[in-house]
Amino acid sequence: MSKLIKSALLFSLAFVGWRLVQPRVRAYQFADIIKQEVESKQVRPSPMQLRKRIFELGVDYGLPLTENDDQVVVTPLESGGFEVKVHYDVPVDLGMYIYQEHFDFVSHPRGSALPE
Repeated sequence: MSKLIKSALLFSLAFVGWRLVQPRVRAYQFADIIKQEVESKQVRPSPMQLRKRIFELGVDYGLPLTENDDQVVVTPLESGGFEVKVHYDVPVDLGMYIYQEHFDFVSHPRGSALPE
């Protein structure tokens, strides 16, 4: 009986760990692609075009971004680049509890875009 309890506990920990890791992996991938979008454009889009592209990428990554909110802020910089601030929450279903994982990051040219 003890092995059954240990197995159930180990399975539960693996399940929770897997559920918590998935949103973080997507967040780092999303932050990396945003960083590439901000830094690699030869033709500079307008702030509204870049903001729209970020929302499109959010949909591609399955992130709950809504265009009506201030979750994405694109600010033109004097250097010609953009500063991009993104905030979003991802609900993580842990079975009997739904946990809200919060992600914030700032990306600008020659900077990093890693979520906090």
